[in-house]
Amino acid sequence: MICKRGFLAIAAGLFGAAACSPAESAGSQGGALAAARDSEFFKWFHLTPSHAPLPAAGGQWMCFRPESAEMRPMVEIAALTDGADRILASRLSLDRRFIDGRSAPFARDIAKSFLQWAGPRPRGPQLALIIGHMEVPTFGLRGGTVLYGAGAPKAPAQPDETGFLDAYLGRRTQAEFAEGGAQVRAVNVAGVLPDPAASVEPVATPGASPPAEAWLSIEARL
Repeated sequence: MICKRGFLAIAAGLFGAAACSPAESAGSQGGALAAARDSEFFKWFHLTPSHAPLPAAGGQWMCFRPESAEMRPMVEIAALTDGADRILASRLSLDRRFIDGRSAPFARDIAKSFLQWAGPRPRGPQLALIIGHMEVPTFGLRGGTVLYGAGAPKAPAQPDETGFLDAYLGRRTQAEFAEGGAQVRAVNVAGVLPDPAASVEPVATPGASPPAEAWLSIEARL
């Protein structure tokens, strides 16, 4: 059972923060990476460079991970920039053990915050619907209890018909949708996390026993 106070304390330990979610940042796509690194999203999750830039066609991938020793192995943010430091694509990768285990609320929080940060502006109805479902305190829980107040967000009446949330929960291998001039994709990847410049291939068989190591990658691209 996780009460609100306990949730905040655990979040502070994992992310080095004192509350559950950052204030929503301006969208990243098309903006400068230097400005993005000064955003509430980067500050809240204490994202720092994880290794040297990776060359890519027309630019480079910059990779970041949380400073927290507990979080760093399970989370990676990557941004593809052009020669003018403009963000062309962003990718969040989460260890599936993080999503499916007892820390599911924290995985959901960073995934939701990433979509708010990386998604197109103005936000379209499909992305708003997905974020609305992820804001519900019980979304993604597999057992256990979370106590929340009467004012907590409630699930939207409309279901997600893109399959994105099912991909996030591991019920399907991948899903994607286009909105606001951007393509948003979620894909489950077997094995170790590949470099961002590598092709992301989904788990071969949906519904099969999960591999010993697997990742979910969420990418937003102009």
